[in-house]
Amino acid sequence: MKYLREDIQQLWQGQDPLVTAFALQGEVFRDVPGRRTLRVVLNDRAYFVKLHYGVGWSEVIKNWLQFKWPVIGATNEFDVCKALLEEQIRAPAPAAFAVSSGSIASRRSFVLCDELAGFTSLEDITDTWPDNPPSPIERQRYLYAVALFARRFHQAGFIHRDFYICHLLSDDAVRTGGSVSLAVLDLHRARRFNKVPFRWLKRDLAALLFSSLDLGFSERDWLRFIALYSGKPASVALREDAALWRAVRRRANKLYTEGLRKGIVKGRELVAPFVVDVCLDPDENLVDQTTTELNFTDVARVLPGRRVSGLATHAGEVVFAKVFYGPNARRYWQRELLGARRLHAAEVNTPQVLATGACADGDGFVVLFEPLHDPHNLSDGDLEDMLAAVQLLADMHDASLVQTDVHIFNFLRYEGRYFAVDTDGIRRAHLLRQHFANLAMLLAQRAPVADVDIDEVWAAYSAARGAYVSRMGSAAQLRKLTAKARQQRVRRYLKKTQRQCSEFVRQSNFRFNFLCDRDQFARLQRFMLFPESFVGDGTPLKLGNSSTVVRMHIDGVPYIVKRYNIKGLMHRIRRWFKRRARHAWLNGHLLAFLKIATAKPVALLELRWGWFNSVCYLVMPDCGERNLGQTLANRPQDFAQLAAPTVALLQGLKAANLQHGDLKATNFVIDESTVRLIDYDAVQSGDNARDIRRFLANWEDQPALRAQWHDASAALVIDGETIAAAEEERFTRDKHAKNQWPEQAARYCLAQAGVRAEDVDCVAFPYAPISLFRKARWVYAARYWYAPDRALDALLNGNRRFRSHRRDILSLGERLGINWDKTRFVPVEHHLSHASSAYHLSGLEGKTAILGVDGKGEYATTFFGYGENGQIHTLKEFYDPDSLGGVYGALTEYLGFEMLDGEYKVMGMAPYGDPDKYDLSRLIQPSGDGFRANTRYVNVVGLRRHKDQGQAFYFSDALVDWLGPRRRNDDADEPYVHYAAAMQRLYEDWVIRLTQRYLGDVLDETRQLVFAGGGALNVKLNQRLLGEANIDHLYVQPASGDSGTALGAATFVANQQGDRIAPLQHVYLGPSFDGDACLAALQKRSETCHWQRMDNPVSAAADILTDGHPLAWFQGRMEFGPRALGGRSILGCPSTPGIADKINAQIKFRERWRPFCPSVLPEVAAELIQPPHPAPYMTMTFDVAPAWRERIPEVVHEDGTARVQVVDEQAHPRYHQLLQMMQESTGNGVLLNTSLNRRGEPMVCSPDDALNMFFGCDLQYLLLEDFLVTKDAR
Repeated sequence: MKYLREDIQQLWQGQDPLVTAFALQGEVFRDVPGRRTLRVVLNDRAYFVKLHYGVGWSEVIKNWLQFKWPVIGATNEFDVCKALLEEQIRAPAPAAFAVSSGSIASRRSFVLCDELAGFTSLEDITDTWPDNPPSPIERQRYLYAVALFARRFHQAGFIHRDFYICHLLSDDAVRTGGSVSLAVLDLHRARRFNKVPFRWLKRDLAALLFSSLDLGFSERDWLRFIALYSGKPASVALREDAALWRAVRRRANKLYTEGLRKGIVKGRELVAPFVVDVCLDPDENLVDQTTTELNFTDVARVLPGRRVSGLATHAGEVVFAKVFYGPNARRYWQRELLGARRLHAAEVNTPQVLATGACADGDGFVVLFEPLHDPHNLSDGDLEDMLAAVQLLADMHDASLVQTDVHIFNFLRYEGRYFAVDTDGIRRAHLLRQHFANLAMLLAQRAPVADVDIDEVWAAYSAARGAYVSRMGSAAQLRKLTAKARQQRVRRYLKKTQRQCSEFVRQSNFRFNFLCDRDQFARLQRFMLFPESFVGDGTPLKLGNSSTVVRMHIDGVPYIVKRYNIKGLMHRIRRWFKRRARHAWLNGHLLAFLKIATAKPVALLELRWGWFNSVCYLVMPDCGERNLGQTLANRPQDFAQLAAPTVALLQGLKAANLQHGDLKATNFVIDESTVRLIDYDAVQSGDNARDIRRFLANWEDQPALRAQWHDASAALVIDGETIAAAEEERFTRDKHAKNQWPEQAARYCLAQAGVRAEDVDCVAFPYAPISLFRKARWVYAARYWYAPDRALDALLNGNRRFRSHRRDILSLGERLGINWDKTRFVPVEHHLSHASSAYHLSGLEGKTAILGVDGKGEYATTFFGYGENGQIHTLKEFYDPDSLGGVYGALTEYLGFEMLDGEYKVMGMAPYGDPDKYDLSRLIQPSGDGFRANTRYVNVVGLRRHKDQGQAFYFSDALVDWLGPRRRNDDADEPYVHYAAAMQRLYEDWVIRLTQRYLGDVLDETRQLVFAGGGALNVKLNQRLLGEANIDHLYVQPASGDSGTALGAATFVANQQGDRIAPLQHVYLGPSFDGDACLAALQKRSETCHWQRMDNPVSAAADILTDGHPLAWFQGRMEFGPRALGGRSILGCPSTPGIADKINAQIKFRERWRPFCPSVLPEVAAELIQPPHPAPYMTMTFDVAPAWRERIPEVVHEDGTARVQVVDEQAHPRYHQLLQMMQESTGNGVLLNTSLNRRGEPMVCSPDDALNMFFGCDLQYLLLEDFLVTKDAR
């Protein structure tokens, strides 16, 4: 089917219209998948041609499933344009049209229409209306014209389906005479009906209303529109057609809201020198001005057909000039001027506008700016530069301005000052969420690994904006917005890599698809024509069945080509559905886009038959022959040089949540000093733990690239006394310090004691080899029968992990300065370390029962034993996968939290649910005198693990089938609260049942129990244990998790050596900072905060708390363990209504249902908690006496309990003094106490950490030792 108007028929005589049309070249106005729009000139006459390449079956099927008829070509637009002209409605006149044969999914077509010359889009006409409103008469003129045009359009039976004002054009010739005559364009989705259906009428009118919401029309204007459109008084129309106009208003508002939420805001290469003739006038009166020359001496940027900018001279003066071309030149020119004026009005540093005008030939517009000679471009990898850009952006946001195309290159440093440039993207935006999204857009330009700075960026931004912004946002929110903005950028870019655009060339037909970097196309287009010739002449690097890799040269430039072979019929069929070459092309560009060092592919050639692929070729730059494996094997001395870029590469993958899939040593190539990643066929999203294991298998002898699991810590014991202990996370600011060794923590411990590393007698390590002749490895192998790789590994290589850990510890010791010829290395079994940390440090005399519940040590998961005369005796152990902690952790993952971090959240959620509503008993099954975890549901490995978005969990698909989908939000909602309650009770019941079974005789004799392991942090369980009839005294190790095993291993070995272990008197074992260190940290922030050195800081703190304000409390040595006990705390007065909700929402940024804990004076504890029991470490909950529940409601949980800390005066005198002052001022010697950190962060360690946290949340007061810090009044 085709149509050629007489003039086009003569012009294209003897030619195939489709071939001719698709070969046309011109100015590209729109280029989207499946459709391209160009402006072309034929015989000195301008046309617009719209080329349709075929929508593909996916689009066709998607529309059919939505009961829509897909827009499959130009037929629609051709028919509608003709029909509109017949109805004398102005639209582009079709000059040519043709459709190819074939299926509707692949059918090509085009329509060539006359250009509507002398018309201007209503969007361009009204663009300045929000800031420069037109006269009422002019506004009414356009309102009348649009209403009458829409009425006529719809009465003729047409619907547009994109009826925005940008698709309505006004005739310039008529407009100058005071009238408005409209035309419509972009009609490829338009349709015609005998009578327009309600749903389409609603959509068209809503689109029209939505696109004009910001233009200043009043409610009266809206009523006028209704009256004109309907042809009857507005009151009548609103009564008779009420459903229509309500639906229109509702849909328009919805479109506008969604637009705000998503952040929607409305040539040739030039080489200097060259001259542009211009007419300049600072008053913008561009009539009858003298023509002058603008001499460009340096070109900064060229957007073909749109804009040229650079340094130039005009009238002997150096200026920075921007020249705008094209049909939208006036629009962009006005935006540039308007943006610059807005920035000047907001007192944001930006180059001054010197003059403005037009090109002498009338084809463009000019703006001249004050020049910045040799300015410094900012780098998004430099934190100082980023903070400067954020400061400028904050100034813009204060003035309700955003930069819609924000990136680091929009900011410059010149003579010590920072400037915002490129002002055509400056728009009005009054909503905070728009400001936050704008900031996130800037941060999303950086590599994901740079997101570690977001806390500091938010601190700077919120300090610049003030307290209100600090309350309404958070670093966590900014982190989410940044991730979302980055995902959007990635999606847009990956789509761009598969189509024709300024960066890539695409040539495609039925037999091949060729994608190529535009800069390489001139050289590689020969490869497109003769790929096998180049591959045959190349040097083979790999000859495999599924792929062949060769090195080839084109014009002397080396490339690496990977050919994806076809091995047989079944392999060919699989390739139809799994396109490895296309996957690798996208993955390579994804890695490069995320700034992960890689050999970015430059071309992809897919040979095919229609949709079905055959042999494919991926072309990459040649980065040399050196790879990491060969280099380190032949030159081990290069290891130190290559370790940092290799680790940076792995960190980049982790930060981007990507897994490579095959991190063997040969996939790391060395390009000069850069390590690049290649072979990205298997890259996918998800946790890269498996990648790390595969990578570490290459480096059994390189411990700097290895790591431990989680909660790394170090402790120092001298002559039986605990001197220092700290978690690595506090120093690295990476919660749980996963995959890190405790190097900084160990250095602190040595420095605190003033001990040299070479003087250490023994290094105890809480992980030991397990003999094959012990039960543990055999139980593990038998229970994991469905994962034979793990089962065989446990039997044949069961101590592999210990051996690698031992090498890493020895290497760490060498870095610390330990002399292994003098210092012993002693491994201690994991659960013995837990047991020792509780028993030896408890101070209990006589025989004592010992309980240990953990996720997993080497193989053991649960420990029952007793201690007597300093020795620990084992009674019973259970082995992986039979783990009570593991079952609890698997349910933690199912409930939407992170294992090893979210178990206490499940415990906090449980009181809101009903444990009787769901029965989870099938998760843990009785087995003889013990139990078995049901590995059909939980504690699963391998193929049984449930997978979601690239992440594998420790529960199975069967659990999801049973309980429903995994929880995904922060609310304590049903049924998940009931699952939490049921899991909590199941866990408590089994621990108590097993404790009485294996330790009952010991408890009947001694009536005292010590408890350690991650499971001991479950304070609700501890309350039930204390309620057992044969337990009078319960000691729970305050650092019960894996961080406490460092201390436990040290005390175990010290006891074996004959040292008498001193009881743990307190947990203030971390670093402290004197006044000078605090002052130095404050002076770094002298512009953003106020501080005062207080003569009586405790009194000042009491006054702040009594007035109802939260207070950040940084005093003395840091706590060891997960609980804040008055060293690094956020405090509040528990009788102040709403303070808990405020701290959760505006300071901690965590779930609203999370409880807080009270710190109390000893004399208050005697009245408050039931039953009376020592409680120095917040390790158990107690029932709160009824008389106290109303006095301190903010620290009493849903079930009437509280996790109490009784403060000892000798352990922390200043904190005890504060409680006494609160007793005097409020009558309650109680404080709300929570850790000084935000959600997802470790507790603060240093003054700098405290200040970062302070400025990243809504805290208004911080007592930093003797300094009272408040936020700047601005």
